[in-house]
Amino acid sequence: MQAAIGKNIVPTNTPDHWEKTNYSSTDLWDAFQRGEQYQLDKQQKEFEETLHKNLNRAAFLSEGIYHSANNDYGVGIKKAYLKADTLINYDVLFLVSEDDYLSDKIKDIYKKSHLVKSEFNVDDFHISFKFMPLSNHLNIDCIYSDGYMLEYGKDKKEA
Repeated sequence: MQAAIGKNIVPTNTPDHWEKTNYSSTDLWDAFQRGEQYQLDKQQKEFEETLHKNLNRAAFLSEGIYHSANNDYGVGIKKAYLKADTLINYDVLFLVSEDDYLSDKIKDIYKKSHLVKSEFNVDDFHISFKFMPLSNHLNIDCIYSDGYMLEYGKDKKEA
């Protein structure tokens, strides 16, 4: 019933009460491809905007805990590492001086981080905070291999 002419598929006979239009199957295919590319571009832009917004939010909250721990609670956080598990899920690892990690002071910063997490976790953003002691036996490469892509704090030589 249909004959292919080039890229166009042209019906050889039309149903009763129907007429051919000025649009070929090539025109429709081109319009589909333009729409598909538009949607891909739109999704890429939305992805980049969401990543930027959430990554900045995670960094801001992490810096707040870092400085609050050091300045307000006397807990010596030496470094913070940030990773994006997904577009909306972020994980922060804080390296704390071993003495402070083993002291009762760490409880206060745990509570503070829990309050921040409770206040700022919403449907399109989730952050979690982890604390571990800094020791001479810590292999920083293991932290990097776990996906922590950003680092905040004192110079690497000091940590």
